[in-house]
Amino acid sequence: EQNIKLKEFYLKNINSNLITQESPFKLSGTSNQFTNFDFSGYIKPFSEKTNLELKTTLNEFSLPPINSYIGDLLGLQFDSGELDTTLKVKIVDSQIDGTTQIKIRGLQLTSAEDYDNNSLSESTAMPLNMALGVLKDDDDNLELDIPMQGDIDSPTFGFGSFINLITQKAIQSAATTYLINTFVPYAEIVQITLSAGEFILKTRFEDLIYQSGQSQVSEEQTIFISQFVKLLKDKKKTTVKACAISTQNDLLSSKKKFDDDVEKLAYLKNLSKKRMNEFKNTIVSHDIESSRILLCAPKATLDKKSEPRIEFSL
Repeated sequence: EQNIKLKEFYLKNINSNLITQESPFKLSGTSNQFTNFDFSGYIKPFSEKTNLELKTTLNEFSLPPINSYIGDLLGLQFDSGELDTTLKVKIVDSQIDGTTQIKIRGLQLTSAEDYDNNSLSESTAMPLNMALGVLKDDDDNLELDIPMQGDIDSPTFGFGSFINLITQKAIQSAATTYLINTFVPYAEIVQITLSAGEFILKTRFEDLIYQSGQSQVSEEQTIFISQFVKLLKDKKKTTVKACAISTQNDLLSSKKKFDDDVEKLAYLKNLSKKRMNEFKNTIVSHDIESSRILLCAPKATLDKKSEPRIEFSL
């Protein structure tokens, strides 16, 4: 589901008698609550070959909701990630000249469709995530500048920027003291562990535990929220991924009757989605930029020993 609100739309100067005339267009609006898009430029709709100029911006587009479109095709899913992109392209007589700037915050891929089964494929998702990690900057962002040239029937894309990014990362050395100095003041909500196998420091938030069926943030969670907001205000470049997991315990407060496990999991995933949205709205209400809270695909498990929660990662 996508709730799209159009702010502006027009297409002008349509005349089949004037095949060289430019027809300007613009389409802008919002999708759901935080995604903004803007398409503008011109097209010559009646010219023999393709002629157009397009400028596009898309901000805070959450990637997990499109899993249903790419899962079967790629065998992978977006576990988290938020896309900002700017496209500038000009096509003259079907010849392309343009650039796409891409920024993805908190990108993580998985092949696990069922969270409860923990079916992550090490032969696909893990190596790809490791490769993406090489391209990410210190703030866990993936930024690419991809040129576009060629004929519209067989366009080519320049990947020199990929090589440059890999080279830059290869010659950089990471100081392990950075994360320690950064996050120790927030030890009440953040854990720091050294993973010898990966030779990196890992930081993680404590899980935010929920009561059965609870979707809105409660008074008992106020201390966590205040510390969470304080960290984000002190560390203005920090972006956090929030992943809600509903469990068998959430069914205890539901008066709904379920025919099978499929209905139970659908109900639980919908509850996870509500929890994440309510949590993000709460944090944003404290003057935190919405782009700094990334939402994962909603998860559910029928494990009776598992607590309903939101997990966080940096």
